[in-house]
Amino acid sequence: MIIGDYRVVTIPTGRWRENCYLVRHVPTGDLVLVDPGDDSHLILKAIEDEGSKLRLIVLTHAHHDHVGAVKAVCEKFEMHFYLHKDDVKLLNRAPTYALAFEKKKIEISKNYRLLGSEDLVWAGDTINVLNLPGHTGGSVCFYFGGIAFTGDTLLNEFIGRTDLPGADAAELGKSITNMLRTLPHGTLLFPGHGRPWTVTAATRWWEVQQEGAREYREESDI
Repeated sequence: MIIGDYRVVTIPTGRWRENCYLVRHVPTGDLVLVDPGDDSHLILKAIEDEGSKLRLIVLTHAHHDHVGAVKAVCEKFEMHFYLHKDDVKLLNRAPTYALAFEKKKIEISKNYRLLGSEDLVWAGDTINVLNLPGHTGGSVCFYFGGIAFTGDTLLNEFIGRTDLPGADAAELGKSITNMLRTLPHGTLLFPGHGRPWTVTAATRWWEVQQEGAREYREESDI
């Protein structure tokens, strides 16, 4: 998919069809990789097909289905990756969860850098990092050039799970509201699973969910 100066390649990976994204800045050919979750052979092939000018590897969060191919990619290109500090513990536990949920063995790279309050810089637009706790403590959204990668915070007409360790439903609701108020309305949202949609459509859908929740609380108080 082409959006302005960017081409976004979606690579569905693993049992949960997690969306790994490879973003090409068309004028320079530089690449950003988002959430290499599984099937490292598919991800490495996609990078090679794009010219191998990989500049950044970033994680929206550290659940096992989003990090399973990180080690292979980092070792192949001798690179580090970025994640939020509040998801480091979850990253370290990812092999345990992969074994428990999928009976699958994964290895985790320790070659990471922590996302702070500063933006990330590459050949394309500066990447703005929004901290969105709720699905996990260190969930983030990456925004640049009219596109945003929301991880599992907000999917297409669905919100991320809050029944897993480190999740918080109240925080997730606040994060979704904050994200939709912060991002420009024309932004195209690329979620961790499923199809992309716009901030405008997401805002309308979220307002309906919020109104339904308010009505339910009011009826419960009667």
